Amino acid sequence: MKNFVACADRVKGTKPSIWVEMSALVNKYDAVNLGQGFTDFRPPAYFTDQLSKAAQSTDYKLNQYTRGYVGICDEIVRVNCVSVKGRTRSEVARMIQAAKDEVRIDFNKLHADPKQGKTLDIILKKVKHKIVENVSSDTADALGLSRAILCRDSLVKRLEELEKNTSAYKGLIYQMSSLLNAQFNMAEVYREFGDIFCEIGSREPHVSSAEAFMNFGQVHRSMEKRTLKMIELLRPTINDLNTFLNKAVPDTRLTLKKYLDAKFEYLSYCLKIKEMDDEEAAVAALQEILYRVETGNYEYRLMLRSRQEAKKRFSKLRSDVLVKLELLDQKRVQDIAYQLHRFVSVISQYHSECQVQMEPMRNLFPIEVDLSLVAFDYNPSGQLPPDGEDEEENEIAHKQLVDDTNLIDISCLNVNDNCSSSSNADLLNEYNDWKGEFTYQDFKILVDEAIKSILGLQGELKDVEVADFDSSTKLGSIVVNKSDLNSIWAALCIYSVHFTKRVAIRVKKVRLCSLISRIR
Repeated sequence: MKNFVACADRVKGTKPSIWVEMSALVNKYDAVNLGQGFTDFRPPAYFTDQLSKAAQSTDYKLNQYTRGYVGICDEIVRVNCVSVKGRTRSEVARMIQAAKDEVRIDFNKLHADPKQGKTLDIILKKVKHKIVENVSSDTADALGLSRAILCRDSLVKRLEELEKNTSAYKGLIYQMSSLLNAQFNMAEVYREFGDIFCEIGSREPHVSSAEAFMNFGQVHRSMEKRTLKMIELLRPTINDLNTFLNKAVPDTRLTLKKYLDAKFEYLSYCLKIKEMDDEEAAVAALQEILYRVETGNYEYRLMLRSRQEAKKRFSKLRSDVLVKLELLDQKRVQDIAYQLHRFVSVISQYHSECQVQMEPMRNLFPIEVDLSLVAFDYNPSGQLPPDGEDEEENEIAHKQLVDDTNLIDISCLNVNDNCSSSSNADLLNEYNDWKGEFTYQDFKILVDEAIKSILGLQGELKDVEVADFDSSTKLGSIVVNKSDLNSIWAALCIYSVHFTKRVAIRVKKVRLCSLISRIR
């Protein structure tokens, strides 16, 4: 024993200097679990489980040194001033529980550095646990690995459910953001429509038509304001979902990863202690003594202390994860459901208000307006003329209409007959080589180009019906002294509706003539 006392100092133990008083009925609070080893060498006993502070007296009596709590692996020296040296752990436990009122325990505090317990063996065991967690059941069975304690963790299952919900929330936020962006673009369209109709109403000379355009424009402006208000009401909903998705969920995921790391570390210490127990039992069966047992079993006690610290971290992180997962579930079930209901309600109310506001506008149409001839001209710029130019354009259009009217002959004209008017005679005599015939394909090209020029189209146009010219029949004709295709198309649109018969059309400087059906 003298050799052991000398070795006690080398294993970070100290001389008996700390004592504590506890209730004699310790078994009401904690079981008295003591460790000593599997050998008959009977080294000093120590606690293998942490006694709760409730079992330890809060009214400490100071001795000449200090006081404190009994911790794991603290070496028990005396019980009620009776030395326990050479006693088994069962005898020491009975001595503690035999006290009637209070029990005084003198112990040596184990001054262990937790960093020393995290050896390379512990790190490798933790890596093994992480690998085993991701191994399938068939592979684990084939390798003889036990995955029960790893795969049955309910928190990991809840994390998988959280990941599935996260992907659903991402799609939901994307759809809601796209909807609000589309509504914002619609607000811009409403504003443009409102400005255009109000400008038309301000220029319209007729009072009733002007009022109708102004009312229609104001309704669109009001719809733009309602749309922007609706977007402002729904913006907090998306922000709340983004906070849930980008802050709450990642924080919980990070805490869960820390919890899993602490769990693997705790399991590694448990496995290491189990291996050391098996090693000690195997050596004791051979009636041998391990060197670490002879020297106070410091390595084993260090692992017990490290396991206790890992267990504390593991328990704390598990509690934190449970709280955070519970809060996330409550938010998902209650708050997110409320936000979605609010989103749908605001959208529904917005459309209902817009419908009510547009309902009186049904009786505004049709609206009668006076359009000048230039209204049919294609304006590729899309810009309205500046103020003061409308009157000049109206005068030019009126003059052009008079000139074009003078060039139109509605008499019964055949291309082989003599024209009574000088203008028609000039037109016939200008091209002596013209045979008075015009093919369907030639006139189709003319009409197609006119339509494309007016509408700004490209490519081929289809379904343009043109009849062949019949020189034996006297039909009404329209003679247009214009080579501009826009004027040709304007003549087709304006004057062909006045004829009940088919119309022959000739164009000066183009040598085109054909027979088309009446345009409606």
